[in-house]
Amino acid sequence: MTTDERLQSLERFARGQSLVMREHGLESMRLDRAEMAAFEKAKQVGYLVCKGHMFRVYELWYAWCTVTQQPFMAINCRRRRAFVELELRDLTAELGDEGLELIGKIFLDKNPIGLPVGHGLDRRACTHTNVPIYKVDEQAHELLRIVKDYLRPAQR
Repeated sequence: MTTDERLQSLERFARGQSLVMREHGLESMRLDRAEMAAFEKAKQVGYLVCKGHMFRVYELWYAWCTVTQQPFMAINCRRRRAFVELELRDLTAELGDEGLELIGKIFLDKNPIGLPVGHGLDRRACTHTNVPIYKVDEQAHELLRIVKDYLRPAQR
């Protein structure tokens, strides 16, 4: 299957029109309006914002990023805090040392109200918890800029 065929299949899948890509573990479904809006916005801005339990669109966004070879970023919003996930495992690239250091600074230094920061960080995946809701878009744009500037071919 070509990349274009895979993307078309994912689009049909999002609308509940066909079964798609068993390698991603996706089952046929139809996204509701909120999920579809989140998916369409994610394609525009480069990251998914989930409010509540949006597992179907989360899995679809992961598959979309894998097919398009773009970094997977999802922000799971709660009432006042968010969980930010940046995933590069399915790309043929990884973060260089400088990019990793810059992301580490974002995750460790950008906690303005002094709550404990949960984080995980390596060349292929990064997570950050306790991000204030009002900071998630700023942080997402900053993370995507760093990834764009410091992504290099993976050395496996």
